[in-house]
Amino acid sequence: MKRLARVYAYFGKNDGEEVRDEFLIDDTPEVRKELFDDYSGYHNEDEKDFLACESDSFSAENDGGDWDDPTSFQVVIYDKEELLAEAKSKYEQEVANIEKHFEKVGD
Repeated sequence: MKRLARVYAYFGKNDGEEVRDEFLIDDTPEVRKELFDDYSGYHNEDEKDFLACESDSFSAENDGGDWDDPTSFQVVIYDKEELLAEAKSKYEQEVANIEKHFEKVGD
């Protein structure tokens, strides 16, 4: 099954976040192993569940690097429906917020 893998990079004390990469994958244990090796490379608490397809994410600390290098990564695998539902929810919240502000103004 095709799913979207999104790689988040965190900076400082993990309070800065950016989407570093995103791409479609065939969600198989082999592809998950490649993702894990690319972004973690060593055993961590999330490995077993992620590789067994029981969890759709893992986090990994990034050792060393310069001041502007990420301090950690998170890889999350999403379904299309999940992403669309999230986008729709954000849209509906924003529309409601806009409507609320203009209700105060009146006609």
